Amino acid sequence: GVVHCDSNLNGIILEDGNTFVGIWRRCETDSLFTIPHRLVATDWRDPSTYRPIIDEPLFVLGGSGAEDPSNIWTTTTSDMVTDDDEEESHTVALHVLLHDEQSTRCMLGQCSANGRHAFSLDGGKSWRYASTDAYNRTIRFDNGTTLEVDTRARPHVVLDSKTNEIVAVTTGIQPDQDSGYVWTLAQGVQKKGKHNNNNNNNELMT
Repeated sequence: GVVHCDSNLNGIILEDGNTFVGIWRRCETDSLFTIPHRLVATDWRDPSTYRPIIDEPLFVLGGSGAEDPSNIWTTTTSDMVTDDDEEESHTVALHVLLHDEQSTRCMLGQCSANGRHAFSLDGGKSWRYASTDAYNRTIRFDNGTTLEVDTRARPHVVLDSKTNEIVAVTTGIQPDQDSGYVWTLAQGVQKKGKHNNNNNNNELMT
């Protein structure tokens, strides 16, 4: 039969001001195994133009898949020029964070606390999913303390309104399985070379 669950749709309005590209989760089995799919719309204001792509999953993962896509953001890359007469071209990349559930499943009573990055170089038609975590259940604070949480889900990326660079990532936190509440963590992102001479790319910090 058909399995019903909320889609957790999220996405981005492209530069033309009309086109919407989104990612949503589709529950594929009775145990709510989730696979991300894409959605496109010619006019984000008109729901009748929304077209979910059901028969083309973005990536099929192990375990219970991935869900809870964040808002989608963009970066622009300069393509390599091999001829002096060629003009430099640019590629707009789309990015998203997802709640990774390859190790366990919230609906089975054991949530994961991992998030992973995916990106697209063709306007959202195909996506590549990272093999390593963007964040996990260990939260490190500037004062040297750490916090281990049971669940981190529903990621959201906070962007600088002028530069479009990542300022922070928010996630929903459940401290432990017995806690009857959740709270939102806003975790700042350090830029390369601006914190303890760190040579890594953008780094989550709290």
